[in-house]
Amino acid sequence: MMVNMLNHEHNVLAISQEITNSKMRGKLDAFQTNITPKKFRNNKFEGDEKERIKAKVTEMKNKKGSLFLGGKVNSLNDLKALYYNAKERPEVIFIDAVELLGGFNSNKEHHQTLLEVAYTLQAMAIDLKVPIVGTLQANRAAAKS
Repeated sequence: MMVNMLNHEHNVLAISQEITNSKMRGKLDAFQTNITPKKFRNNKFEGDEKERIKAKVTEMKNKKGSLFLGGKVNSLNDLKALYYNAKERPEVIFIDAVELLGGFNSNKEHHQTLLEVAYTLQAMAIDLKVPIVGTLQANRAAAKS
């Protein structure tokens, strides 16, 4: 969805609570060029892959939409600051690992904290007049087993 928004020249703010900006950029580049993320990590390309990357970079430079990688945020106030400090106003915000956003009471049960995060993001989306798309792993313990 994020790549689709970029391809249609929308300004996108992307935040991940789990991976670095460079890893996120590499995954997006891999997705857009059909080159495996491992090759981006190792910087080992073969055949026409470097040319495909150059072509995609040129194509993206000529589009009006922009990608802003926000990195990890410690609170929803940090998220608002990223939105307001972006070079161009983001038209959509993507947040990976919403459940890891800081600033919420960790003494509450997990589902209560997620509910609080969801309501806060909803209010923020209304306030900023921008859609916020978030992913979450509701049961991180189950994923580890």
